[in-house]
Amino acid sequence: MEESSLIANADRTVVLFPYCQPEKERMIIHMVNYDYDAQVDEVNPKEDIQIQIKRPRWLGGRLEVFLVSPDFKERISLQFDIENGYIGLSISKLNIYDVIVIESKSKSFGDS
Repeated sequence: MEESSLIANADRTVVLFPYCQPEKERMIIHMVNYDYDAQVDEVNPKEDIQIQIKRPRWLGGRLEVFLVSPDFKERISLQFDIENGYIGLSISKLNIYDVIVIESKSKSFGDS
């Protein structure tokens, strides 16, 4: 994936790791918050993270975008827009670790 393919407004303590799965028509973005405060032994949550990721050619049709995390049980559907070839979305809060899943509507998360 090209460097300019993923844009976020988060500071350097938030790292995004995109993982492309063209054979499954799915892209997974791992988000890790490294803003650890040793004084109080906790990670400082991040809020209102705006992300734009270039839509790959192999990710066609209607999309489904959702968030999964060990911080909550359910998967959360995310609102998104597509403009100038980029998928734009917003994460309201990142505690420690979240995963964004972007996939074609014809697939479902967990399919092989």
